[in-house]
Amino acid sequence: MYGFYHPLEARLFALHGWSSVGLALEARKKVPLLEADLIHAGMTETTLLSLPICQTLPRVETFAQGLGCLYVVEGATLGGQVLTRHFQRQTHTQQWSCSFFRSYRDRTGPMWKEFVEKVTSYATTTATEESILSSAMETFLCLEQWL
Repeated sequence: MYGFYHPLEARLFALHGWSSVGLALEARKKVPLLEADLIHAGMTETTLLSLPICQTLPRVETFAQGLGCLYVVEGATLGGQVLTRHFQRQTHTQQWSCSFFRSYRDRTGPMWKEFVEKVTSYATTTATEESILSSAMETFLCLEQWL
């Protein structure tokens, strides 16, 4: 996941316009969480730099494409909650590092709802909606190929 999220997040942060729709992208960063998990698992910052990085990423050239891509990333936080509960049952403990999957913790629902509201308010034309959907599908395909 690190090899996919690291370059993808850089592309998303390079886009301008997030604050214009009221999205605080900084609060949605996943790479620091992945880095913390990997370091907790025994990697060093030096070994992080040697991890493979995905070269085939979705296009993120327009703000609509960014929203579509972020739709996939943000939607994954919902699945992360399910995985977190599963891991906790399997390990019988709450004391483990899986901050990537727990990303927003008890704020996951409200963060997702806010994101969907912002996307919905931005997608005012059929062309914009289609661009967002196309980008989400491309993101899913790129992630599938990477995994």
